Amino acid sequence: MASAAVMSLRELKSAVGGTAYGRAMEEEVALRKEGKGSPHRASKLRLFDVLEPPPRVTLYRDAAAWCPYCQKTWMLLEEKKIPYRVELVNMRSYGDKPREFLGKVPGGFLPAIDLDGSTYTESLDIMALLDRTFPETPMIPEDDVAEANRLLRLERELFGAWCSYVFRGDDGKLFDLALQTVEEAIKGPFFLGATLSIVDLQYVSHVERMAASVAYWKARDIRAEKPGIDAWLRAIEALDSYDATRSDYYTHVMNIPPQYGNPQKIRSSWQSRIVESTFPLKPDPLQPNWGHKEPTAALEALFHLVNNFDAVSKFASRPEGSGVGKWSFMRPDRARLADPYAAPAQDRADLDAVLLVAATILWQAADHDFGAYEPSPDLLLPLRGSFGGGGGGSPKNRRRDAVVRCCEYLRDRVGVPRDMSYPAARTLRASLSFIISNL
Repeated sequence: MASAAVMSLRELKSAVGGTAYGRAMEEEVALRKEGKGSPHRASKLRLFDVLEPPPRVTLYRDAAAWCPYCQKTWMLLEEKKIPYRVELVNMRSYGDKPREFLGKVPGGFLPAIDLDGSTYTESLDIMALLDRTFPETPMIPEDDVAEANRLLRLERELFGAWCSYVFRGDDGKLFDLALQTVEEAIKGPFFLGATLSIVDLQYVSHVERMAASVAYWKARDIRAEKPGIDAWLRAIEALDSYDATRSDYYTHVMNIPPQYGNPQKIRSSWQSRIVESTFPLKPDPLQPNWGHKEPTAALEALFHLVNNFDAVSKFASRPEGSGVGKWSFMRPDRARLADPYAAPAQDRADLDAVLLVAATILWQAADHDFGAYEPSPDLLLPLRGSFGGGGGGSPKNRRRDAVVRCCEYLRDRVGVPRDMSYPAARTLRASLSFIISNL
């Protein structure tokens, strides 16, 4: 499968499209347009293979596929198989909200739903409303209502203790106490026993973000500390609805500060474990249960790159265009990695050549077991005529430095699950890091 030379875009599209994975992905894209197939962040219509009138529900969720409140609502729609349409709206930290949406939801809150012509907000209220309106597959059994309410109050206690620990700088004792109480409350495999409920959905999106934040800023692995919570998360991770909405720790720690505030009393030595993606890719015990996506990770990243090549190139070229950094300048409530109004560069020939190297690396990585590949610097030899080496301000060096800035920009903004799964994102980030280090 591997090629020694940098491949053209046409060759790469043909190569990935000719694999069993590529053919399956193309079929999945076609099914998605019909509202069918498996859960996916790109789906705008979900009909669950049932012929019926147009969906009664429209879900307004964040375009970044990161909002925790949207995630739990999204999962409930999937688990109950309620047909729905999707409208994407920016989180406040990622860009301005459309006037049409603000006319419908003046506060701009996400998620929101339209149900039979009326609009509703607040994720827990929405989930309860949907459970009542579509009573098939109930998400709170009648004999567990009191226990469910108790556990929902406990979730708020855990959330408050987490905020105090990470964002207000307390000693973490309240967080540890709440975490232990939650550990003891799980009946297994889910909170209320054998059946998934709204309680699980209320917990999972914030526990996912807690695990990332305390690892990154406090050097703690709460899954290792709490085997009951780990077992519960493993049960959740077996769900297709969660598999489609699950993020990685890097995406979390980049999105958390503008949403929740800046972490306090940072004493972690684990940042590099979460941020760095380099070849050869090493096992990641902090983020388990992604192994089912590792055999096709390189092909997944390659499929998205080559089939959206022009859009990716325009996005990556923003550092050489205009507007990068203006959105978040002096605004801690805005995501540092968001540039909703940045403009791409006009001349992207050099960047396109480098992105083809990245794509060729992905194609070669697909010929190896996950973690068993390391690219050769010889892949960059054809670029030597265009770019200079070492320091200095020659035109060739400036062209090289500009391309490196664009590669860094793209690498740092690959989001999970918005762009691809975590194993695929690791592989793409590693290919860009390899180019940055060797160019």
